[in-house]
Amino acid sequence: MLRRLCIAFLLGTLACSAREGPASTNTSSSAFATLPEKVAFLERYVTFRRHYLELEYGVFYRDNGGGLLPGPSEWDITIIARVPASELAAWHEGMKPSETQPPELANLASALDTRGVDTWYQALGKYVGIDRAHVLVVYRASAH
Repeated sequence: MLRRLCIAFLLGTLACSAREGPASTNTSSSAFATLPEKVAFLERYVTFRRHYLELEYGVFYRDNGGGLLPGPSEWDITIIARVPASELAAWHEGMKPSETQPPELANLASALDTRGVDTWYQALGKYVGIDRAHVLVVYRASAH
């Protein structure tokens, strides 16, 4: 009886530790040659879908769900993008205006000039900065 309980427990633990989310990564958009490749990779790590004219990002994601005692995942995602003007509002929908910008933008080297970002929004764990003149968005989400 005890042996059957131990086997059932081990099988249950293995079933619960199966990965369901995306793989752990620390990837920059510079790893991809084309905009469609960049978008396809990014969409594995964000729930929203957007259109991009130019896109740069750094994605750090650690899946801590494996093992005997799974833990919460960790992530730090920074996106700098030139987007269609009609989509600017979607980036900060439901967020509150913020006087502060996010802590360090994860050392993301970007050819896109973010100096014009002058309006920031914040929600739990997320920041969005907007440069309306250049139709540029800076997005940062993290959970460590």
